Order: sequence, then C-alpha cells, then structure tokens
Amino acid sequence: MDLIQKVPRTETLYFDIDATAVEKYGRQEGVEKGYVGKDLPESCYQYLLIYFNNRKTFLHGTIRGGSAHSQNDFCGYLQRFLPMLEKRWQVVFRGDSGYFNERAIEIFNEYDAGFLIKAPMIEAKQNFVQIGTGLSWSGEVNGVSYANYTSVTETGSKYREIYKRTRKDTDGQLSLGDVATYRYDCLATNDFVIEEGKAFEVYNKRAHIENAIKELKEDYLLGHIVTDNFDANDAITQVTMLAYMLVQVMKNEVLPPKMNRMRLSTLRTQVFNIPACLVHWARRKITHLQNIFLPEHMMARIVKRTRQISSWVLNPPILETQ
Repeated sequence: MDLIQKVPRTETLYFDIDATAVEKYGRQEGVEKGYVGKDLPESCYQYLLIYFNNRKTFLHGTIRGGSAHSQNDFCGYLQRFLPMLEKRWQVVFRGDSGYFNERAIEIFNEYDAGFLIKAPMIEAKQNFVQIGTGLSWSGEVNGVSYANYTSVTETGSKYREIYKRTRKDTDGQLSLGDVATYRYDCLATNDFVIEEGKAFEVYNKRAHIENAIKELKEDYLLGHIVTDNFDANDAITQVTMLAYMLVQVMKNEVLPPKMNRMRLSTLRTQVFNIPACLVHWARRKITHLQNIFLPEHMMARIVKRTRQISSWVLNPPILETQ
C-alpha cells in the first residue's frame, strides 16, 4: 500500500537483492556450515533480503539455512514479484555477481523488467577482455575506459555486457618501460541505451542495502534469534521485517525531513524513550513530556501527522452488502 499510494507510475522502481549470514552458537534447527564474511565456514543462518530503494524499506526478507547459496530460488522470487509490478512501473533489480543467472535474465525480459547485475569475471572472461579482439574500448578518461558486448542466453534472450577497465596506476605517469595494469569489471543489463558510466553509477547506489542490513542486525536484533525451532525463527524474522517496514513508513510520512534518515537506535533515544509524567487536570489525564532533543512544536507535529495516517489496513472500508 505504501508503494501504491506514494510512488507515481512515472518513477522507476529500484530493488536491491542481497544475502547476509549471522553466525550462530548452539543447535538451532537450520543452522548449517556456511560463510560469515570470511573464507572459513561457520555455523550460521542466512537471510535473503530484497530492498526497495525508492522508499528506503524492504520488499521481502526470509531466513534460510546457513549453507544456502545466494541464488537459491532467486528465479522463484522474481516470478512471484515481477507479475505484481508488470505494466504499472518500470522496474530495475540490482545485484552482485552471486545473482548472475541466465534463467533470471530470461525472466526479466519476459516481464519487461530491467536489471543491473555484476557478472563474475571468470578466467575465460578475463582472457576475452585482455587479449580478445571482439571488444572496442572507448577513450580512457581518468584511467577508466568502457567496452560493450551483446550476449544471448541459451534460449536466445539478449543482454548487454558492459566492461569497465580501470588503470591501477592512475595516480601517476608511467615510467619508460613500465606496463600498465588494469582491473576489469563486467555489468550485465538488458538496457541497451544507458551510457556505460551511468550504468555503473546507478548500480553503485545499491550500497544503501548494506546500511539497511546493518540496522536490521544491530537495532532490530535480527541476528539474535535464539529459539531452536526453525518455523518459530521464521515467524520472528517476518515480525521483525514488518516492524522495520512500519518504522520506515513513520520516517517517511510522520517525521520531519531531517529525521527520516535516523536509525532506530537514534529514534529510541530522541523520540520514543523520553521522560514523562502523568498528571490529572480537570478530570483529564495528561502526559507531560520533557524532550531535550525535540522542541514542543515538532513533537506536536509528529503526534498530529501520526493521527492523520489512515489506510485500509488500519481503517478498512465498509463493503456494501447485496
């Protein structure tokens, strides 16, 4: 409902997908050997999260066994959500190389949705960009140049590979006899119009999901699930995701603009957990607040806007009966 009410049809929707793991201790159901931000396998849970960048909230989140691969059921989630958005908004999904999947590319094209997904630079691709003759590199600007290549999936779905070549020694001039070394990146997309540099610029904005995941783990204690039953942990995860979404609605619709970027931990100390006393006056009970962070007029504004929020969830319409 937040999407339908607040995002115009002319706006492009950006969804970022990522997975994160939380190390666990004990014998909880579903805790398996996986990876927790390092090379050594550890016992953990994994969370798959889809972030809705336009409204700074999550579209979906789920808990999985620690050994799950990032791509597990990625295509299934696309087939679940893309039909809901098709022909209403232009949609773009962004993801790292763990989500590069030819079947996913076919699904994106099927539902007329866009994607910007990093392609893994495997050895064959490295050889292709370094010594192959199929690429035409643009002029180098600030040590960076680009090239394009059109690929197809096994079923004939076309997509574009944008290669970025970055000179590693851009800080200084090469000495006589030195050989320039480069770093290569590849971005896959079905947008054949966007400029190469702009494509990487738009892709890099997916970094916001990292901050959102950090807030989920630290402020909403998503990483502190301790029950032994996996279904119970799944339920806790969904309630936590709902709490996050509701707080984001409050940030977007109720709080002053300068406060809508605050994390939950800051909101607790400056808005929620503030000293007050209950007094009786003229047969009424009144709460006197003492908030050193917010002036009275701002607190009154927050209370007023909170009371004005209405939706069919909180105030469902009365259906006419025949």
